Amino acid sequence: MTRLILSSTWTRNYSTLSRTLSGKQTPDAHSSSIRRELAGKSCRVSVTTILVVIVFVFFSSTALTDDRTRMTQKERNVVRSLFNDGVDSVRFSETFLKSASKSEVRQVLESLKTDLGDLSHVKEERDHYKARFEKGTANVLIDVNNNGLITGLYIKNVVLFGESIKHAVDDFLALPGETSISILRNGKPYLREGTDSALFCGSAFKIAVLAALEYTIDNQRSSWDNVLELGDIDRSLPTGIMHRWPTGTMVTVDSAAVMMMSLSDNTASDLLVRHLGRKTVEQFSPHSVPFLTTREAFILSQPDYSQLTERYRSMNEEERRELLSTISDIDKYRLPPPEASSNVLHPAIGWRFETMQLALLLSKIETKRLLSVGQPPFDTAPWSSFGYKGGESSGVINATFWLSGDDGTTYSISMTQNAEEDEIDRDQFFTRVGSIATQLSFLPPADKSDHN
Repeated sequence: MTRLILSSTWTRNYSTLSRTLSGKQTPDAHSSSIRRELAGKSCRVSVTTILVVIVFVFFSSTALTDDRTRMTQKERNVVRSLFNDGVDSVRFSETFLKSASKSEVRQVLESLKTDLGDLSHVKEERDHYKARFEKGTANVLIDVNNNGLITGLYIKNVVLFGESIKHAVDDFLALPGETSISILRNGKPYLREGTDSALFCGSAFKIAVLAALEYTIDNQRSSWDNVLELGDIDRSLPTGIMHRWPTGTMVTVDSAAVMMMSLSDNTASDLLVRHLGRKTVEQFSPHSVPFLTTREAFILSQPDYSQLTERYRSMNEEERRELLSTISDIDKYRLPPPEASSNVLHPAIGWRFETMQLALLLSKIETKRLLSVGQPPFDTAPWSSFGYKGGESSGVINATFWLSGDDGTTYSISMTQNAEEDEIDRDQFFTRVGSIATQLSFLPPADKSDHN
């Protein structure tokens, strides 16, 4: 089975526009995540057109294991030839050339050479090759078949040496709406820019739930081995999978925490909030009081309960707590089916955090293993270890993550954008997130205390 994606990305002074030309659908999570990264360009360059063709070929893991070493060398050689000697030195499959001509690929390579200079070397990394040039780097994903033909090519995360963290931050702050970024270096404030207000952060609120859980366990009021019983009141809407589990399912605290952080499971989060108690979590979320469960947030966001929503918004804290106690009547207040189109949060309902609060909470979390299950939607190749929890809803996007380098330097970073729904561009947001993560890795150790 083969799936083909063709995308064109234009980059001009950090402004990225992406469109998918093939019209193919890629419903699987891996393909979708790659499509969302197609605007992966993070440096200040002249107008550059990047044609990206990705062919997803599904084959047996045995064949992959047997052929991987040989293919790695072959792919690396093709990458070298492509950048050193041009498109005429390599061969492309017919499928590739139906989607992108040699002249189009040549245009890409010429633009990259203008920006980056000559190729120095090619290094294999986690899931791609890092091509290092005189003036910068680029990540290259390439598929070469047994006949030596290029069947897929994906160039992303182009970075120029000498770009400062300040330029990358300024580029992020230029996004529409309200933006905020906070960075801690080795647990101490390093940078704080943008609005100081608490912004909606989507599912990044789950960092506060995890912090409250660690606090409770540290004070011996719970343990990772405690067993919780899933109740009807815990059942929420996706993301996650636990909303499909039967009432009465027994789940350890550890398992619920893994689900909450790795799959952003809303039902797991609500189960943990009930276990901890609302007021315990509120100690870690001063701008979200009373602290909503995701079920409550979805109820208050349903069009059928719009009058309830308006009442809630006009109430004081005590009145809101009383209203939330009535929403716990699951027979009276029902959630729609998981696939319903109304399953989006109301723009004024959710969880507000300052980015510095999220960065501080993340830096103090000890169970980093819970943050390291999945791959963030940006390049982490320069870092020896990392963790990530983001959040997205209508008009809201957040990335909160920590990075650790080979020299022992750690960063805790939180970035939020709140804007009109049609002003949020996920690709542009994560291009900027990736640029900042990359620029931090370029800072010499002696200069890391001074971001200017």
